[in-house]
Amino acid sequence: MGRFEFDKYHKRIREGPCLFCSLANHDVDVTQEHYLYEDEFAIVVLDRYPTQYGYSLVFPRQHVEQIFLLDTETYLRLQAIVHKTVKAVQLATGAERVYTACLGSQLLSPHIHYHVVPIFPGLPLEDQQWNALDKSRGVLKYSEQTFSEVATKIMYAMKKIAGEDKDHF
Repeated sequence: MGRFEFDKYHKRIREGPCLFCSLANHDVDVTQEHYLYEDEFAIVVLDRYPTQYGYSLVFPRQHVEQIFLLDTETYLRLQAIVHKTVKAVQLATGAERVYTACLGSQLLSPHIHYHVVPIFPGLPLEDQQWNALDKSRGVLKYSEQTFSEVATKIMYAMKKIAGEDKDHF
């Protein structure tokens, strides 16, 4: 596990445009991002600073700061993408459980986004639950090759799931 550079990250978030809107518009250095899924409504990317192998983020393209501002149809559409992402991450990584949490903060990154966090057999209890999302406890230092490999596995799983599930994905 490596150290997460909170100060650098917080500075970018505070001083720059919305991170998730930037990702949606491909305004960031996309060579450093691994887009797993993208359509006119939502995007799924690998977390650049993961605490677990296959940690992914799902977010709507539209800048929305509160989940209750979504109408029911839009909320359910986003949930369907989160659900399929959970299935793909589990299939691709062999996780025994996959956590999801919808986060966003006025002080950091207000754009709502879902964390999809795989949990693997043998992970000590003290590293599970909310601790599995806590970057202050350390982040994995992937090589670019490892990022590409896990991205490919998850994208393949998404395509497999799309073939089994005839609705949108």
